[in-house]
Amino acid sequence: MSKQRSINQYLQESIDRHGELDKSFKYADLNFNVLGAVIAKVSGKSYPSHISERIIRPLKLTNTGFFQLGSSFKPDVEPHINGLFLRKASKRPFDPSYAPSEGLVTNVKELLVWLNSTLSQNNSLLQTQTFQEMLIPRKSTDWGKTKMGLGWQVYSNKNGRVIQHAGSFQGVKALLIAYPDIKRGIIIFSNADELPRWDIASHINQVLDSKTEEK
Repeated sequence: MSKQRSINQYLQESIDRHGELDKSFKYADLNFNVLGAVIAKVSGKSYPSHISERIIRPLKLTNTGFFQLGSSFKPDVEPHINGLFLRKASKRPFDPSYAPSEGLVTNVKELLVWLNSTLSQNNSLLQTQTFQEMLIPRKSTDWGKTKMGLGWQVYSNKNGRVIQHAGSFQGVKALLIAYPDIKRGIIIFSNADELPRWDIASHINQVLDSKTEEK
């Protein structure tokens, strides 16, 4: 933004720096931003406008939106860095060119609405076949048994299929993990950058499994 470059310039320069694209698995925010540019081109709308029209408004998510210049959607918590004493992290400027890979502001309640619609395959969002294709393992990763679907990181355990996606930047951590076969979802948000997200999710699963066994 400081150099007044367009989104197309950002994408082209990023791709040029990475050389030829290949079919191996490489996780990078750039990949999501390229995909967002494709969506914007095909839909004829900006990426935030398209997502608002196809997901946010149909699900009536009134506290969800993209953090952009002049936008009323801003995080209502301060990012923190952990240490001997918790201290606030410096906020970095947000560039709308990165909207596809970051910048969506929401809360646990509304993200659960979206997750429930995804697990129930709400056809007002996507066709049933599309929901199913999203979860097909397509590429091996460097993350052990985890493979990459369409946006989702997928593997299996005693609860059947597991789908997840985690995200973070300085002072903030998040984890969304769900179990389509038993219709269970867990969302963890933190405004601190050192958080044992998967350990917390594991303990939540233990509690839920014990309650299921008691029935």
